[in-house]
Amino acid sequence: MPPSWITLPDGRRLAYEEYGDPSGAPVVNCHGGLTSRLDVGRCADVAGRAGIRLISPDRPGIGRSDPKPDRTLLDWPKDVAALADALGAGRFGVLGWSAGGPFAAACVFALADRVTSAALVASAIPGDWPDMADEINRTDRALLRLSFRARPGALLAMRVMGLCAAHAPAAFRRASCRSLDEPSRRVVMADPLRTYTEPIAEGLRRPSAVVEDYRIFGSAWGFGLDALRPPVTVWQGEADALVPVGWGERLAAAMPGARLRLLPDEGHFLTTSRYAEVFSVLAEEAS
Repeated sequence: MPPSWITLPDGRRLAYEEYGDPSGAPVVNCHGGLTSRLDVGRCADVAGRAGIRLISPDRPGIGRSDPKPDRTLLDWPKDVAALADALGAGRFGVLGWSAGGPFAAACVFALADRVTSAALVASAIPGDWPDMADEINRTDRALLRLSFRARPGALLAMRVMGLCAAHAPAAFRRASCRSLDEPSRRVVMADPLRTYTEPIAEGLRRPSAVVEDYRIFGSAWGFGLDALRPPVTVWQGEADALVPVGWGERLAAAMPGARLRLLPDEGHFLTTSRYAEVFSVLAEEAS
């Protein structure tokens, strides 16, 4: 089924999906890395029960959205504001998982008068923070280095992953699980195969845009975290093998008034196991 689109002020098309309660509190999802607007499809029923209207766009060039060459992190809030305007969402929450965390934080910074609250879930930290490049997992470290130093190699790696996710989904899922923590492996293997691989295959349709995402992932955010004002909750699994637990602690400490939720025995894919709690907090803060 094709996505919905809006046309942005500069003429680009932005693709998005809506999940959950159409009349609920609007929350804009900033999807993770190596995936797409479809990554929260598994949470549609949970969002609906929590009274959340979950709006999930593809970033520029990802999935079905048109590319924006040389984009930066702070370009994203402009697209989100235009999407919210088109959908009649005056104020809204933001949600960012993994590499989507920085994009959600950028919305908190740039759209402080419109963002009601934010959830940063297993979020990345700014790429210029000390030790960031040494603390990331081996796969992301390799893709990050390729994206900055050997773009053709990065493009090839993204293309191969996308083809595997699309045409050999069972093998792709098994290979992916080798780098995951045990709680996340259980989540991924319990899901229907397409639930895991389809968002990734969609996200990797245009490898050049994913390389841009990695370059943003490895760069400074362009704003100080001490400037973030709307309520922010940082959700971090203590068993996460992809995002060090210390990243959640560092993010929360850098943002005045931020709340840190450390979750024992949860991994990187707490997107599935704990989203009822995440959505409940976002709905409460939107009221």
